[in-house]
Amino acid sequence: MGIQKSFIKLKATMDDVTFYVRNGKYLVRKKGGVDRERILKDPKFVRTRENMQEFGGAAKVSKLFRHTLNSLISEQGGSLAASRLTGIFKRLASRGPGKRGQRSLLMAPHKKFFEGFEFNEEREFKSVLTALYDAPEIDADRGVVTWTVPSFPLEGELKAPEGTTHYQFLLATTLLGDHAYDPDLREYFPVEPEFAEKRAVAMGALLPYTGGTTAPETLTTDLGLGGPLPETVISISVVGVLFFQESPDGELYPLKGKQSLRIAKVA
Repeated sequence: MGIQKSFIKLKATMDDVTFYVRNGKYLVRKKGGVDRERILKDPKFVRTRENMQEFGGAAKVSKLFRHTLNSLISEQGGSLAASRLTGIFKRLASRGPGKRGQRSLLMAPHKKFFEGFEFNEEREFKSVLTALYDAPEIDADRGVVTWTVPSFPLEGELKAPEGTTHYQFLLATTLLGDHAYDPDLREYFPVEPEFAEKRAVAMGALLPYTGGTTAPETLTTDLGLGGPLPETVISISVVGVLFFQESPDGELYPLKGKQSLRIAKVA
């Protein structure tokens, strides 16, 4: 007989009720062993069901956002990034308009929740690159982003992990739109679906970590919008630095869990 594996990816607790995602399904459990069916049907647990519904929406939008940066997030190795991002979207839901349990997730009024988010708390970008640098610049349509990495003393201003032989800066831009609840389908959906999962990534030069003073480097992302973004969609740009180790045969391998990625611009 085979062994069935079960995975819990996200979990949140409110009012002694735990909401979690297991194998892609949104589930609920109350402290003290209250039956799940009672939680889902008993009028006494209406508030719990509302919270569960909004947690499901927050988890869905968080997953959509992470998917656009999936390879970058997996490379930089922040193990708690998913749950921390879901917490941000749950805060958005609690402040959105509409009936409780069906409140919209509005991005533009809550840009401050995303600004400065560090994907890897153990290797925060602001602590890894201590040189002074400006935030990325964005054009009027919010589709073209430019970030200039300044010249700086490499050994004093870039905190590379042990074993580093090379490093590489990056700039990534993605879009995130408002989400509204569909009472017929009982699920959250993007208000502007044509902008969902749109992204652009620019990788800097792969440079040796050998000391000295670096040369300035400019990275640019272009989403190819062809016009201004609607007010219901925000543009999010992240900056990061990846570290590598060169093997004896000349191959470069990323140092997993040692990378840094930070949201540096929300417009």
